[in-house]
Amino acid sequence: MGYCDCELILNYVEDIKTPEYPFLICTNAFESSFQDVWDKWRVFTTENKHIAALFYEMISDHSRRTNRFLNLCQCLETYSKHFRAIEVETIRNKYLSTKKARVTLKHRLEDLFLYVNHYLLLEEDKCIELAETISKARNFFTHYGKGDKEPSFDCIAYSNMFLHFTLLLVIYNMLGIDDRFILDCKFRIMYKRMNEYIEKIK
Repeated sequence: MGYCDCELILNYVEDIKTPEYPFLICTNAFESSFQDVWDKWRVFTTENKHIAALFYEMISDHSRRTNRFLNLCQCLETYSKHFRAIEVETIRNKYLSTKKARVTLKHRLEDLFLYVNHYLLLEEDKCIELAETISKARNFFTHYGKGDKEPSFDCIAYSNMFLHFTLLLVIYNMLGIDDRFILDCKFRIMYKRMNEYIEKIK
């Protein structure tokens, strides 16, 4: 009797291992403005405890592959809804003639990618393309339309890396951390090939 190699992909991890490498941004990077950063974080978590809890789940790496992808999309979508409503309407209005048309995930992602693009340094068209690809992938898993194309393994894997990095950029920017230290994150080992990863999101 023949056999096949099987791969188990976990979608949730209960016990989170403490990383043995430094955080992307350590406190010495903002020691001169520590109180300001801390106050901003406390205000954010107090006024938006459900969003903060969602962010924690993602940053602490609880979920895997498809669940991770969906949760990252939810994190960014939720942040956009609460903090970028006006900017997203501007994006939506570029494509639609009526203001009654609903805002979609594509509009929200496009706005957020452009919002942090001074760190990503992508062409605007690339931000738009990524928003389109990732939103279609998310919609496949949430709607499972018969005519929809299933996203590839690479698309989800590299989208996860890109979306996680985007989420960190949004948080760091929101907290007012110096741009120099945020830009340095792109050169850390887990993100220094980000431009290569982005090209695999198709």
